[in-house]
Amino acid sequence: MSSARPEPEPAPATMTAAVLERPIGPDGIRVQRVPVPRPSPGEALVRVRAATVISSELSTLWGVADPDGPSYPMVLGNEFAGEVVECPGGEVPLGQKVTTAWAGHGWTRNGGHAEYVLTPADDLITYESTLDFGTVAAMPKAFTRAGLARRTLRWRPGQVLLVRGGTTAIGLATASIASADGLTVIGTTRSAAKHAALTRLGFDHAVLDDDRLVARVRALAPDGIDVALDTLGYPAVVDTMRCMAEGGTVALIGLLEEQARARRNGRPLDGRTGVAPSPFHYIPHGVRLTTAKHKCLKPTDSLRDFFGELQPWIDGVQDGTYTVAIDREFPLDDLAAAYRYLARQEGVGKVVIRIG
Repeated sequence: MSSARPEPEPAPATMTAAVLERPIGPDGIRVQRVPVPRPSPGEALVRVRAATVISSELSTLWGVADPDGPSYPMVLGNEFAGEVVECPGGEVPLGQKVTTAWAGHGWTRNGGHAEYVLTPADDLITYESTLDFGTVAAMPKAFTRAGLARRTLRWRPGQVLLVRGGTTAIGLATASIASADGLTVIGTTRSAAKHAALTRLGFDHAVLDDDRLVARVRALAPDGIDVALDTLGYPAVVDTMRCMAEGGTVALIGLLEEQARARRNGRPLDGRTGVAPSPFHYIPHGVRLTTAKHKCLKPTDSLRDFFGELQPWIDGVQDGTYTVAIDREFPLDDLAAAYRYLARQEGVGKVVIRIG
């Protein structure tokens, strides 16, 4: 297979990168020329074609990420797609299309907001597709986590699924997968301006998320919701559980409200600090609460196993079974503007960074 690929152009000595020099928000980003890193055996150099900006990076921008997190200067960009141009150990063929997320990029090592990124070869997810690089870059986090939600909730055709935070990338990917599986999907948004976008992008019903949320959901599902995915965290999950049928299951997959609260308070999010009353007081009778999160990877674990299902999701997008919602695209030079746009929460779907 590798012999059929065109030989990639050699990497130059320097590249354009968007460097977060200081954690003072988007104003701390400087687009500059820096040396191209060189891989050793076990590593690969990837020519980045597209990347994304994600909500968790906002905490890194403002310096309220986990205290054990990044040091500065740092190139962000946890999620990206491109082609391998150097791999001295031969672990990945030259010219191979690759993508990844997690893996420490933009956290413990420089990420994909640059023309080239150095990464352990085993952290790259190889794929074959004619999809645009921006579409693929928008998929790893959203679709693998939506697939995890599917396994955690064990949903069945004919059930009703509620997604709190329906305009998030995870929410939209979950709606796409659940609809294809034969569920009725209800999505929530706190923005009246985004209400119509939810039904346009795969939800059967859209609900305005305000102090009447439970009544609005119960009007659509009088017997209660069968399964729910909550991207918001505490205290929003309390109202999610009030929407459930007895025997229903809520999977908590995100902490968007808690991350926003950490940024407002200027303090890192600390999951060890209690913020909720006793679960006995807010979990309704017979309702199950769980989490949909990947098991922590051990140093010896392979991201290729972690992302084992990504190729089928890519195939499903290519054949039209699933959809990827991309809201806006920015060039690398406008990365600061992309983060400001993300922070304003005006969009619906992924924000993609085009590189090169």
